[in-house]
Amino acid sequence: MWSDAMVEAFNRELSSSFDRYASSFRVQGELPYLLDLKLRHSYRVREEAMSIARHSDQVPPHQHPLAFAVGLLHDLGRFQQYRLHGTFNDSASVDHGDLGARILESDLSHLSALMPQRWWHLLTLSIGLHNKRRVPQGLDPDEELWVRLARDADRLDVYRVITGHLERGTMIKIIPRLVDQDSPPSDLIVEEILSTHTADYSMVRSLADLLLVQISWAYDMSFPWSMAEVLRRGVVERISRFVPKTSGAKRVIQDVKAWLVSSTRSPAVQAGV
Repeated sequence: MWSDAMVEAFNRELSSSFDRYASSFRVQGELPYLLDLKLRHSYRVREEAMSIARHSDQVPPHQHPLAFAVGLLHDLGRFQQYRLHGTFNDSASVDHGDLGARILESDLSHLSALMPQRWWHLLTLSIGLHNKRRVPQGLDPDEELWVRLARDADRLDVYRVITGHLERGTMIKIIPRLVDQDSPPSDLIVEEILSTHTADYSMVRSLADLLLVQISWAYDMSFPWSMAEVLRRGVVERISRFVPKTSGAKRVIQDVKAWLVSSTRSPAVQAGV
């Protein structure tokens, strides 16, 4: 069991190493706008991950420092991805989860000395899998727990970023290459989400497509606190205001809302399991 002083030292060293790494991508003393966005996103996902851990019976207090690490470092690959490719579009560049896991084990390998070997494995795995369309089969219970925690924490803050930019009319600042901001969602996206509860970013052709994919993330929320927060923050309602109301879009939105309400009312969720 770690003392409070040990936890503080761990968090401080982890944060300092991450900040130094991110600072290496400055151009003339400043991070490019989109990288600064990712830096601030990483700090907030760290806090979301800690909140999930604190509200979950599945994460004992002595593992909270791992939640801190998973949240802070989950998007490690974004910095090099943007420097090399000028985009955050994985399908047009490189898988940023896989890249982040490799960077952790190369550029930031010294951090492994701060934690048990098992934590290092779980951290690396969570970074590598946090962005995949689905959680792969074959993980052991601990592996799946931490991958899902990373995914929930990341998506909670992405929802915050997306709703904020939608409501300010500034989406073009964060997705400059998505030119079609006006078309309705495609039938392909709608049917894929209704049949599988997910869709791949490679299928996205418009802002409406993107927003439906992000609304569909709610199906994949794993922790009771995360699902409750999606409802409490009004995420689906706030995003859906900006989706053209085709019959297909309405079906997706209604289905996601019904699923969330049903899930958060289940005895297991209310018990915090």
